[in-house]
Amino acid sequence: MSPGNRGLGTRSPLSRASPSARFIIGNVGFLLLVPGLLLTAGGIALLVGSLRRARTEQASTRWPQTSGTVRSATVVEHPGGEDMDGNRTSTWWSVTVEYEYAVAGRTHRNRAPGRPSHESREEAEAVLPAPGSPVTVFHDPATPSRSVLQPGASLIPFAGVFVAAILLFGGLVTSALGVALLIAFSR
Repeated sequence: MSPGNRGLGTRSPLSRASPSARFIIGNVGFLLLVPGLLLTAGGIALLVGSLRRARTEQASTRWPQTSGTVRSATVVEHPGGEDMDGNRTSTWWSVTVEYEYAVAGRTHRNRAPGRPSHESREEAEAVLPAPGSPVTVFHDPATPSRSVLQPGASLIPFAGVFVAAILLFGGLVTSALGVALLIAFSR
């Protein structure tokens, strides 16, 4: 072998690693592969669920409407936490409404959790509907037990798609690193 080709034989530096080093790095590859696959599976599940919710929310704008009645309404507190600087964040309030309605002679009951959009309990209580109040209910014609009080899209599915993309990217990168290590040290 000439001096310029020193170390360029048929064996790679990885294949010359000690058996214990190969065992350790092979296990690291496996330890990366498993969480990578779990992240990927979680990302796929969240993506599918978010896309289904977005499709349902969009379809709800075309659902027939019927009259319903408020059974109960409650104010729900969404406590703030701490930001990265240790400062307390705001507490928000929402109104959750339980209601009933009838479609084709059959009575259905459902619950509509409100979005945290009130800055005080008093503000939320001011819009709290009284039991027995009429509400307009939009129901799925194929499954009348599915209904909403506010048809249309919200930001929740878009946030789910964003988080799913992060999980998928992280899962695929982690899985690829794990597979690369397993392949490199299996030779």
